[in-house]
Amino acid sequence: MSHDYDNRAAVPDWEEHFGRWRDAGASVRADAAAVLDVPYGRHPRCRFDLFPAERRRGPVMVFVHGGYWQWNAKEEFAFLAPVWREAGIDVVLLGYPLVPDVRLARIPGEVRLGLARVAELCRDRFAGRWRLVVAGWSAGAHLALSAADAACVDRVVCLSGIYDLVPLVPTPLNDALGLDAGEALRLSPIGRRTAPEVPCLIGVGADERPALRGQAAAVAARFAELGRPPVFREWTGLNHYSVLDAFANVESETFRDVLRYIG
Repeated sequence: MSHDYDNRAAVPDWEEHFGRWRDAGASVRADAAAVLDVPYGRHPRCRFDLFPAERRRGPVMVFVHGGYWQWNAKEEFAFLAPVWREAGIDVVLLGYPLVPDVRLARIPGEVRLGLARVAELCRDRFAGRWRLVVAGWSAGAHLALSAADAACVDRVVCLSGIYDLVPLVPTPLNDALGLDAGEALRLSPIGRRTAPEVPCLIGVGADERPALRGQAAAVAARFAELGRPPVFREWTGLNHYSVLDAFANVESETFRDVLRYIG
């Protein structure tokens, strides 16, 4: 049954996007420079892949994938790495446990643990100063924003995210999540009493479902009320999946906006 947060129903060719992403990512993962499946926790999915830039001149960007905390894997998003590596940015794809194997409340802590391990690796690899940017898409944007207060994080990039989980409770998505309204509220970044101290970019496609566009605008407004207005972008002509294509396209407004923002 379709509902306000059913992105697959809103984009009938969503499977074609994933097919292209997997095909493009296979050669990226085969690159001899790639460092794959670095463990950071006990769960088998607590692994990350590092794709270093040939000439690092920017931050390290950790990407957290989406899938409503119950679908997808880091391997499907390797296609994102090349364009950012060419821009001098090391890319890390962070895996994490999924529901129903674990409770959703556990996942943000696992992501913070993964970021700490990435930071440790950066200290070992790089002399001098380095910066860590956390980027996330869809449910990954929720996890990125939930990790904004981690000591190692310098900036956050949120693409087409979920920031208020309460509306998900009556939907079929909650069959696996098993949230009640109270837990959904506790896990919602929009319910924060203080805004993140680090700069945040909140972006969304203009062709997204209205519910997701509304969530992006609402969390941006909430943080502004709390005295820390984020950068807010709504990108013309992009839906929930094509926004990631744009994120990996050097010619796109989305790529240029994010690159300018992360420095």
